[in-house]
Amino acid sequence: MTSNLKSSSKQAGKINWIWIVACAGAGCAAIGWGWSIIQSDENALSGFWSGVLVNVGTSILLAGVLFWLERRFVKEAGKVAIAAATNAVTQTAAARNEANERLSARISDLEERLTRQRAEQEKADVETIASLSEDASHDSVFSALRTAYEIGAITGKGLTVPTGLEPTAPRVTFRFRPGWRNEEGGGQDEGLDVEYVVQASRNRIGAPLVIVSWDRNEDPAQIFHELMEEMVRAGFGAETRRMKIEPAFRHLQRALRDAVSARRGEESAWQSGDPFLEFVTEGWVITKSGVEVQGHGIVAQAANFDNQGASGPRPLPSWDAPKKPDWAEAQIWEVAMDRARDQLRSWDPWS
Repeated sequence: MTSNLKSSSKQAGKINWIWIVACAGAGCAAIGWGWSIIQSDENALSGFWSGVLVNVGTSILLAGVLFWLERRFVKEAGKVAIAAATNAVTQTAAARNEANERLSARISDLEERLTRQRAEQEKADVETIASLSEDASHDSVFSALRTAYEIGAITGKGLTVPTGLEPTAPRVTFRFRPGWRNEEGGGQDEGLDVEYVVQASRNRIGAPLVIVSWDRNEDPAQIFHELMEEMVRAGFGAETRRMKIEPAFRHLQRALRDAVSARRGEESAWQSGDPFLEFVTEGWVITKSGVEVQGHGIVAQAANFDNQGASGPRPLPSWDAPKKPDWAEAQIWEVAMDRARDQLRSWDPWS
């Protein structure tokens, strides 16, 4: 741009000295001629022509001077324009360089910022779930389940855990209930449910559902008392005597911790990372992939528990459990297979 300005400025401001000298010469000649006429002959006609020549000469001489001044002005104006354009280009380039430097600085910070944000989020999730080991309140359980649900570590079906140390202990499901709204304004708020898991032998069409909603103003002991009372009404009073509240919450905290860790792909995780369904016992879990065992991976695929035949669910006797590996304890294997069959049936309404 500045080179074009310089070129045009040089052309516009170029002084034609031949034209100026010619004007000066012609003007001086005309003036001199006019003076010579009046000196040689003083009659009226001579005076007239002398005046004409002097005026013409003066005009020509003045035209030359004005032309020189105009060229000089154009040249100086061109210099000013070039200087202004050069300064503008320099400032624009400087601003662009500064912007590029700022952008480069921001780009170089992206990795650090992203790593920091990810670390902060993971730390928040860990702290939310870790709080269950000390605080089993409604808010702690609700927050932990919602955290796991939002990242896909668990499903809307909830998370099932045993209420005792032995694998055959009665089981309960803690379920986060997401809120929703329709166009008419109807819907439901977020909530938390606790459900007693009816054993597979009785979990058939028509089996009672034993479930209670856990409100914010209820403590864990109160909600388990309500659940046990519902179990008594449904005919499962004997099972209430085998239920322990402390193992239930410890298993819940452990299951959520492992589920979130696996879902986030942490190096310490031993599970597949698929949505977690049930904590069977220490080192044994059921996920959407099947039965997973620490140190052995997936020992029974989810497809092994597909009880959906061509015309609907197959009758109970038609199903054969996967073969038990030699290293597995018989009781744990049997419980894991029964629970996986219940959790992974293909007609599950929660799937």
